[in-house]
Amino acid sequence: MRFFYSNRLLDNLALEEMDEILNRNKNVLLGDLNVMVKELAEKAFENSRNRKKTSPFERKAKAAGLLHSGGKPDDITVVVAVIDLKKK
Repeated sequence: MRFFYSNRLLDNLALEEMDEILNRNKNVLLGDLNVMVKELAEKAFENSRNRKKTSPFERKAKAAGLLHSGGKPDDITVVVAVIDLKKK
């Protein structure tokens, strides 16, 4: 499985949160990939609107000397692909 996402996903979703969602869904069947993708995108969107949650974007902003609280509202893209490398 390959997992692609926009940088906005990582602005709003900590790697620990992403790992938790991926591990919870690691045994999904091909037809259920939408469940995992939707959960990742929805959690990132929820975090992007939460001004009380310390987001990865907030940490990066503070490190750059900027004042920012919470997530970063923006477009969020998640694509999951299953690549079958078996030769026929």
